[in-house]
Amino acid sequence: MSTITKLTQSIFTLTIVAALVACSPETEKPQVKEPASDVNVVVVLVNEKPIYKSEVLRRTHAAYGSDVEKETTDPNRWQMLLDVATESEVMDELLLQTAVAEGMTVSDAKAQSLLDHTKEAAGNAAFSEMLKERGASEETFRTFLVEQSLINQYKEKLFDDLTVDDGTLQNYYKGHIETFAEPDQVRLEVFTFGVRETAEQIYARWTGGESFDAIAKAYQEEADSVGRKTRWMPVNAVPEELQSKITEAKAGTILKPAQVANTFYVVKIIEKREARVRDFEEVKVEISKEILRLRKDKALDEWYKSASREAKIEYVH
Repeated sequence: MSTITKLTQSIFTLTIVAALVACSPETEKPQVKEPASDVNVVVVLVNEKPIYKSEVLRRTHAAYGSDVEKETTDPNRWQMLLDVATESEVMDELLLQTAVAEGMTVSDAKAQSLLDHTKEAAGNAAFSEMLKERGASEETFRTFLVEQSLINQYKEKLFDDLTVDDGTLQNYYKGHIETFAEPDQVRLEVFTFGVRETAEQIYARWTGGESFDAIAKAYQEEADSVGRKTRWMPVNAVPEELQSKITEAKAGTILKPAQVANTFYVVKIIEKREARVRDFEEVKVEISKEILRLRKDKALDEWYKSASREAKIEYVH
């Protein structure tokens, strides 16, 4: 995998929050914990548009965590993270400039909708606190939502013609058949208690015909974790003390209370599924998404190579 492809894939992991904290000082971009000396330090000029050291650091923290710091990170890894973040900034800037050059726009109504949706998702108090902590205004954030929308619009244009035919899906399935193998699986309803007597009471009521929901409601004030319904899960993901019991029992069986460490489990086996290989129709959509992801990475990689050759990019520091 090429370095640029790795950089491309890293870009897809960044969120709207990363976009917010990556604002530049000339548009009231949010201030974080980087030293003041970094705010106006230009690291790259992209068609004469500056990218600042503070932006690179913010993107690094957004992608890898705020605990990743120069002082505590291996120097070689730190430099690699900075390189990835720098190239991510360059790519986003080129995508934005290209989108604008091609006349792509975001309506005021759409911009406001993006802002309102973000507020709603975060909650007004948390949203206001976030802006305050970073020294950003609502208008600044709105501008960056617009910029991210423009970047995504241009990406969509790049990806618009990407398709996957059935033959390609079939070939991928045959070539990766082992990845679609599943071990023995089970769906359970589980009560957990720290007291044996309570677990035995649960077992008696459950085997006596009461429903899981009724019992859970009756005991919801008596334990931190009353009960839960699991999704399909491998049998070997169940506590070891229960695995053989679950393997031997039939679906519908309610197992007698079993102790695991300091907790007593009362388990009902809802469904069981033997180890198998998922068939093509089950995984067809999953395969299509994976192939499209790889093709999008390649398309963006190739676009970036071409765009960066044609652009005037000057690395200052």
